[in-house]
Amino acid sequence: MARVPYLVPASILFLAIILPFMAFGDAIELRLTTFFAQPQAHALVAMVVVLLLALDILLPLPSSLIAAAAGAYLGFWAGAGAVFAGLLMGSALGYWIGRVAGLPILRRTQGAHDLPRAGRGQVVALVATRAVPVLSEAMTITAGATEMRPQVFWAASTLANFGVAVTYAALGAFAATTNTFLWVFAASVGVPGVAWALYRLIRR
Repeated sequence: MARVPYLVPASILFLAIILPFMAFGDAIELRLTTFFAQPQAHALVAMVVVLLLALDILLPLPSSLIAAAAGAYLGFWAGAGAVFAGLLMGSALGYWIGRVAGLPILRRTQGAHDLPRAGRGQVVALVATRAVPVLSEAMTITAGATEMRPQVFWAASTLANFGVAVTYAALGAFAATTNTFLWVFAASVGVPGVAWALYRLIRR
């Protein structure tokens, strides 16, 4: 019963996202189609996707929606490349923030000899949560703060980012073949949900 209160804000958030889309989905799709028909739009969209996903470590952006939309508009290969580049840059920024800001805080609060060290479980969590909003950013920053070895971090992050990029690009490209934005939205909600469920399963 203790978990029930968490369902209320989660349900409100879900409805706040899906109801406007259901009400104005056709208008949104029309405006996006008009903009994306412009010849220069592809390169601009790719750069914006990379930039937004890189800054997602700092800003509350709908990264899953951005990644799925990239696959829908840019196609599988270009979409996967743009998403992968943006996610990798975001991982690098998060790791750097952890090392520069998080590590000094841990040293002051816990002492130099009592610092938590990155272990195998944290590496698994870093990979498993990459598609989970907020938690993925926290895991990335924590990896830097706990001094996870750079080669381990980059191996895990590259694997996770590649998997996420390919998944979203494939789902987005499939959505483009159906000529509806609904599949993009479904991917942006479904993939984080599945990733969260797998992460909880791994933690047991």
